[in-house]
Amino acid sequence: MNIEYKIPGHTIAERSPLLIESVRTLKGANYYSAGSVIVVRLNLAEYDERFTHTIEGFYDALQSTLPTLYDHHCSEDRPGGFFKRVQDGTLLGHVAEHIAIELQTLAGMPVQFGKTRASKEQGVYNVVFRFFDEQAGIYAGKAAVSLLNSILLKKQTHVQDIVDTLVAIRELRMPGPGTQAIIARARKKGIPVLRVDPYNLIQLGTGKYQKRIRATLGPKTGFVAVENAKDSFLATMMLRDAGIPVPVTIKTTKIQDALDFHHYLGKPMVVKLPWNSKTRKVFPALNDETSIARAFDVCSKHDENVLVQEQIPGETFRLLVIDHKFVAATRLSSPEIIGNGQDTIAILIDKLNEKQQRKPGDKGSLSLIVPDEQLVETLSFYGFQLQTIPDDGLRIVLNHHTSPAVGASTTDVTGMVHPINRFIAERASRIIGLDVAGINMVCPDISKPVTQEQGAIINVLAAPDFRMHLNPWEGKSRRVEEAFMDMIFAADAQFRIPVFSVTGSAGKSVCALLINYILEKEGFKTGFAMSDGFYSQGRKIAKGDMTGYHAAQLVLKDPGIDCAILETSVEGILRDGLGYEYADFGVVLNTHESYIPGSDLKDIDDIAYAQNVVAEEVYREGFTILNADDPLVMEMSKRVDNPIALFTKNPQQEAFKSHISGGAMGIGIENENIYLWSSRGKTCIAPLSSLPLLADETHKIFTDSLLAAILSLAAFNISPKSIGKHLKSFKPSVHTLHGRLTRLNLNSNSIIIDKPSGNLALENIRKMIHAKEVEPVFYIDSSGNIPIDFHEQFAAVFGQMHCDILVFNSSLHSFKGKEKLFEKQAEDIIVSLKEYYLEETAPPDHSGGYNILKALEHHASDSNHLRIREANDIAAFLQEIQVENPEKLHVIFSWNFPDLQGLLNPLVSFY
Repeated sequence: MNIEYKIPGHTIAERSPLLIESVRTLKGANYYSAGSVIVVRLNLAEYDERFTHTIEGFYDALQSTLPTLYDHHCSEDRPGGFFKRVQDGTLLGHVAEHIAIELQTLAGMPVQFGKTRASKEQGVYNVVFRFFDEQAGIYAGKAAVSLLNSILLKKQTHVQDIVDTLVAIRELRMPGPGTQAIIARARKKGIPVLRVDPYNLIQLGTGKYQKRIRATLGPKTGFVAVENAKDSFLATMMLRDAGIPVPVTIKTTKIQDALDFHHYLGKPMVVKLPWNSKTRKVFPALNDETSIARAFDVCSKHDENVLVQEQIPGETFRLLVIDHKFVAATRLSSPEIIGNGQDTIAILIDKLNEKQQRKPGDKGSLSLIVPDEQLVETLSFYGFQLQTIPDDGLRIVLNHHTSPAVGASTTDVTGMVHPINRFIAERASRIIGLDVAGINMVCPDISKPVTQEQGAIINVLAAPDFRMHLNPWEGKSRRVEEAFMDMIFAADAQFRIPVFSVTGSAGKSVCALLINYILEKEGFKTGFAMSDGFYSQGRKIAKGDMTGYHAAQLVLKDPGIDCAILETSVEGILRDGLGYEYADFGVVLNTHESYIPGSDLKDIDDIAYAQNVVAEEVYREGFTILNADDPLVMEMSKRVDNPIALFTKNPQQEAFKSHISGGAMGIGIENENIYLWSSRGKTCIAPLSSLPLLADETHKIFTDSLLAAILSLAAFNISPKSIGKHLKSFKPSVHTLHGRLTRLNLNSNSIIIDKPSGNLALENIRKMIHAKEVEPVFYIDSSGNIPIDFHEQFAAVFGQMHCDILVFNSSLHSFKGKEKLFEKQAEDIIVSLKEYYLEETAPPDHSGGYNILKALEHHASDSNHLRIREANDIAAFLQEIQVENPEKLHVIFSWNFPDLQGLLNPLVSFY
């Protein structure tokens, strides 16, 4: 859930000098960075090309507002470097970047990376910076611009209020210290980490090897065990029955039972709630009826059952047990103040927080003591209020719940724990059934057997806090997350499935389809995301464009698969970043000129730079697969650290020959055969003539896709013999190619179905038409994810041909009553075709609106090239395509293959 946090001093109604046009998150490796970043699109407006040294008073105001910016080195590579840049003159986008970084750092989320880049629009910049939490990063970006506007308008700034809000976001959303340590340990071991929710539910590993944890609950922790631990009375009885020392305890709904129990034992009592939960009510050392009755009354307001047990003398120790083995121990001390006869309790709490450098939340070694309802209730029970001035030397315990979350201090005692106490803690974890357990033991001396010291276990906790061991107030830090990870993944355990990621300007769908086909033939249970949808183990789970971040996450979270194949589009990289950390095989097919809406890519070099993300984000033991025939793709090899494999249609070219001469892997076509070069020598995969995919001349466009797929599979150690065998069984059809350049015969009509992306695909169709010396009839499907520049490319490629065009919509059974929807979907195509073919302006219709189809029909007779028509319903489209007209080539362009397939299935077999 996203919450909109108010920025102090920011007024929406007033006009700001600097304007935020948009804020977005790139969650994976992206065009700007290998890590997640926030991108603030900032319009400098009147301050475009106004450098900071020319803005009166700006430097002094910035320095007084955020003096900690002194620590930013910037390009000067020294403290104070950024301030020097401001003095010498820099643009305000650059300043916003540094402020956003510093605000997060002040809130305990230190980030360092940032960059600011000009967009294609004059005066508009992309301010880019890292973040720990997405919502905190977005807020920091907006707040940075707000602070700049306040400085420019000479208004008051509110830095501390902004930092406080960021701390609140941090505490609400970021994983706790234990979970963060587990994540860091997983990444150090190369285990992929995926967030399943915005908080503490984490997936470690991918596919069938994944394990999921919540905070410090392990994947095998049973529900029954957690419930056992949550019920303090039940847990105490289970331990008692197993012979483990526990306090004598009763659970009752009656005050008289508590008083009778006290008389029976004749000892001080503890009165508390029966559940281990955040609402902890604990009243220890009660030795008179009045106190016991009052404590019982307080607890009974929260639960009808109340626990009453004997007071165990001594200190409280937390013993951490992981996989039923003792790992670490900490002494827990309740927070307390000492009166001085002058200050109120509230002031004494503030002084204690300051003296011990306590911090909000759970990210420091000591948490801030907050005078909340629970603390006030505890004080009230003992006759105090926050405004009470305690006597000099009087000790007041602020909270008897010995948890770091409410201010308890922690001291590591791991090396002091007696072996008997370790054994008892381990045994307690087995009895309750927890593989990860926090055992609270009370005794005078943890270095002596608890059985001899009148000590006892007072409760057992599921999902114990690791912070007290990782970052104790005093003593040695214990890396307890290592034991946790060793429990989840044994030393030789597999934790991730292989990932194939394919990008390029053309042919990536076919390449991914071939990889998936052969892996399925080899017995793999694949997860496959492509532009048509998401497939799990050969079954279509979701339809639509699945070439971006969320689709990749969907695949990697699938627990039933053992291999992932991802079609990765440049659009997806620019929109959200990569959806995986690293691939085992990163394939870049080619780079062509193309228009990507909403991006700031200026030319083909920028497209290649975006594709380069796939080439770079590969495991060191993986392979980057590059096209040796494409100079821009080959440039990527200079930025790759892992092994590279090359494919080419011309093995005699120097770059390829040099590559394979040292035994590196490559594939190419020689004497009408496909050969694989590797450290084992030269191996023939198959003759071109034996491959059904290339039997049709129209499919030669798939050659790069075929070579890249073979090379990827060979790098994955699929044998050349098996690859060749499976390729010979791959028969191109509408089904196997998912609507890519597929031939059908309907009656006597020759039909081609394609999902063109870019001029290359359209040029291929044009060559086919010329070769056959026939006139085309184009059927353009206005539904689906149509490339925004398709209509322009179509006009550019087919502009000099006689074009008979029928526009239809495969997703609608009838256009009746949906004319406006149809016109909206088809408008981009028709308007662009009209603009290219027709010079005259279309008149308004009688209703005063703008009916594009009627306007085109009005002018079509004046054009020598264009005839464009509307299919009034699906039946009209189906009827026309069945009319025998063998003298023409029928070409269907559709980006909605599932619906198109449903329409044509009754007419022709797709299998």
